Amino acid sequence: MGYSYKNNLREGVIFAFVRDGKLLIEHRPSDNGEEETFFTNGSIETKDYGTDTDYRIVALNREVGEEMDNKIAIKIFHYLGELKVEAIGVIFYIYLITDWSGNMPDHTIEDGQKFSRLQWVDLSKADDYFKYDSAKEICGKIRTFLAR
Repeated sequence: MGYSYKNNLREGVIFAFVRDGKLLIEHRPSDNGEEETFFTNGSIETKDYGTDTDYRIVALNREVGEEMDNKIAIKIFHYLGELKVEAIGVIFYIYLITDWSGNMPDHTIEDGQKFSRLQWVDLSKADDYFKYDSAKEICGKIRTFLAR
């Protein structure tokens, strides 16, 4: 599997699900044995190119399918911009998903196994769950978009 790069940064998609004032966050295992809390996300791969559809949208749908065990299908999404996270060498394209079909699982899947725990939290208090400024910046983008 080859990753996609732009300006020497690996490209990824963030898929933030929101419904009824609640935001879906994930608590993923880290190398130090503690959980890290962030948004569901995934890497853009070279296989996402080659269709008439924007490769970022192809990656978004593929990653949602993979991580949600093909239990969720996106109906409505909004592009909120990009965020460069130099510390980890990634540029994220941020998508807010406001409508979908299927039942949201309680965990994501990686390599066919349960991976991270999913939790719905009040959007107004979501910043309290994140330690990374990048995640708090994304929360701000979501709140600004929804306030329109």
